[in-house]
Amino acid sequence: MTAAVATRGREQMRRVRAGPLFFLLPALIPVVLFSVLPLIQGIYLGFT
Repeated sequence: MTAAVATRGREQMRRVRAGPLFFLLPALIPVVLFSVLPLIQGIYLGFT
């Protein structure tokens, strides 16, 4: 009984810790894209 409660608590902790990441990921994707795009363009233009 106590083991089941402990595992359930651990699962909830993992869910709580992962929660903010899922909210931040959609906000981070455009930022990462906008910061990497000029680099990719520079490399692409440099090679051509």
